[in-house]
Amino acid sequence: MITFKDFLVESQGANKHLEHIEDEVLNGGFDGVKKAITYLSSLGSTLKGSSSKKITITTKWDGAPAIVAGIDPESGKFFVATKHGAFSKVPKLNFSNEDIDNNHEGGLQDVLKDSLKYLKDIGIDGVYQGDLLYSPQKPKTIETIDGESHIVFTPNTITYAIKTRSELGKRINSSKLGIVWHTKYTGEVVNQMNASFDVNVDNFTQTSDVWFKDAEYEKMDGIASFTQEETEKYFNVLSMAGRMFRGLNKKLLDGIKDDKYLNTQIKAFANFKIRQGMPIGNVNSHVVGLIRYLQNKLDKEVDKLKSVRGKENRRKKNEDILKFFTGNKTALKNMFQMQNILIAAKMIIIKKLQDIQPMTKTFIQTDKGFEITNPEGFVAVTLDDGAVKLVDRLEFSRQNFLAPKTFGSKA
Repeated sequence: MITFKDFLVESQGANKHLEHIEDEVLNGGFDGVKKAITYLSSLGSTLKGSSSKKITITTKWDGAPAIVAGIDPESGKFFVATKHGAFSKVPKLNFSNEDIDNNHEGGLQDVLKDSLKYLKDIGIDGVYQGDLLYSPQKPKTIETIDGESHIVFTPNTITYAIKTRSELGKRINSSKLGIVWHTKYTGEVVNQMNASFDVNVDNFTQTSDVWFKDAEYEKMDGIASFTQEETEKYFNVLSMAGRMFRGLNKKLLDGIKDDKYLNTQIKAFANFKIRQGMPIGNVNSHVVGLIRYLQNKLDKEVDKLKSVRGKENRRKKNEDILKFFTGNKTALKNMFQMQNILIAAKMIIIKKLQDIQPMTKTFIQTDKGFEITNPEGFVAVTLDDGAVKLVDRLEFSRQNFLAPKTFGSKA
């Protein structure tokens, strides 16, 4: 049985971007691999019911935009902001509609004005970040799904549906704005605050205009615990990771970690494949594809230059970049195989957590109607290692890449 306890997890700075656990291989180098394996081992022990390490899991809601709201510790006034605006070098905190007009543009202005109008009345006792689900500018609707009336809203990529006649449905239907809070901030200056995931909204004031909740994983005792067979399968995968770890090239991993350009290009190729619904798969093919992808990209960059000298200098630089990849094929294959193994372990966790049927149904809207999908994913948090995303990238990330984005900002 899993029990999730309240605890504080602090990280340096804002919760601006959570990373996929398999990308710890790229972000953290050799030590990042160890961290990912340790993290997954702790998650497995938690689902097995034998973890001595404090760990929690929250549901990742697919809301947009991310809203930061609360009491500015410097002025004592209530504000709303985008996460980018709140934590930029010069923060863009909105205390009034006039501030919103000056700091933002387009549809985002109206969404922030709705947030300022309604969130100030729910008694936020600090500074919190949440994902907006619906508002007067992003309204919910009533749809018939499987012959039954549902309240429906699509804040980003995933469509959420709640039975209209349910108690939750009645509460949501009568409200004007919905938001899920997932991060709390502490500190004396907003853009220097530390993020924590011990979000408890019990002390917030319930109003008829706002429906809110925290992102705590909706659990049912026993259902999301590993069986003996699942435990053996999961830890066999982690044993593979341990064996693979011994064959990794530390110098290469740490080099990719420290080289922003190389790191970015490897991730860009992964996302390129995800858009096409393709996993890393065969590591030989993946490395060949990566080199081909990078060659084409670098050639296009050369073609954009006008001077002969500029083209020649860029070609020499590109040759050095490509030499890194062509000269380290074996080490790269091992690195990508490690990512494959970490993804396999992650997917076992995700599938188990998805076994619980929450009160909200999730769909993707298609030309043919509503297509059932899984929630965006989960966030796993520990005291020692911070937070990472557990997301099925071939399902949700691909959908998210392909979905049109509604809001832009000057944040």
